[in-house]
Amino acid sequence: MSKVPLVTEDMVIVENNAYFFSFSFNGLYTMNMTEQNVHLCGSVPWEPLMRDYLFVTSAEVDGRIYLIPYLAHSIAVYNIETSEFTKIELKEELLTIDGLFLAVEKVEKDLFLFGAKAPYIVKLDTVTNKMTYLQDWHRGVAPFIFDETRAFFWRQVVALENKFYIPFCNANSILEFDINTLESTLHVIGEEAIGYSGICFDGKNFWCSPETKQDCILRWNRETDEKRYVSSEENDIYYGIVYHNNQVKPILGSIHNFAKRIGNDMIYFEKNGNTVVIEGKKIQKKFRLLVDSAEIPLKEILMEKVKQETTGIPLKVFIEALKQEETPDDKSSADYISIGEKIYAL
Repeated sequence: MSKVPLVTEDMVIVENNAYFFSFSFNGLYTMNMTEQNVHLCGSVPWEPLMRDYLFVTSAEVDGRIYLIPYLAHSIAVYNIETSEFTKIELKEELLTIDGLFLAVEKVEKDLFLFGAKAPYIVKLDTVTNKMTYLQDWHRGVAPFIFDETRAFFWRQVVALENKFYIPFCNANSILEFDINTLESTLHVIGEEAIGYSGICFDGKNFWCSPETKQDCILRWNRETDEKRYVSSEENDIYYGIVYHNNQVKPILGSIHNFAKRIGNDMIYFEKNGNTVVIEGKKIQKKFRLLVDSAEIPLKEILMEKVKQETTGIPLKVFIEALKQEETPDDKSSADYISIGEKIYAL
């Protein structure tokens, strides 16, 4: 049976199993880290099968995988034990925004979602599913935003004691967020039109990777408020920055799509999208996310595509028309014929 590569930039690890969501279509997968066998957990039943970037990031609480919406418009929760999906609705005004959240942080049984295009930080109590929407920070940073089309926050957050530190993509600023009081403090780095793609902490200084300036990296000391741009020899796009094994390292866009810390390990998602490198203190493991073609919901995807593109045409009539190379309802293309033939064969 043929193997198909899966593309992802995020995963959570529960015991010895990794869980990750496909970028290309609606599918949650799991991989046994020892055997490296990849299997389909299922598709989120209320979301379209063919849309990409539905859920970019995720978190695990008590055996449940929380899929955080980017182009989806609700939180999907997968119960590992029952293999069932449930939905957590968002407030109505978020339903019209594409590009909702890219960053999520877990504190005990609470999840904090940081808005990409959504002007909110959201606290989710996973015990009661109560959601608290916070927007005071937005009013504070508004005068310093230099590009309204950019995201507020990207994907990296530093958790330090009872605070979160997260840089803005659309302002030369860093937000300090108190986990207990839910209040925030804005640190304005400068007036230049520089936004940031990532942040890390080396025990003394914060380091931020600029999204709009490729020849330097910001070093910021919270205690003294000293700010300094450190020259970088890397002429590359930065997708974030990490502190690992006593080194500050930018995530170079020519090599990696993203990197994420899980416990004491750093997980790198390589540029091809289906290769994952787990780097520990002394060892390094490399996985390719390959799945048997039977684990791709191909039939369902094709059926959905035909239904979307042939509204009002009975499927049987549509396929018969394709076989005769007719033009159903004046809609015809090579894609239609190819799809129809595959469904007809199935």
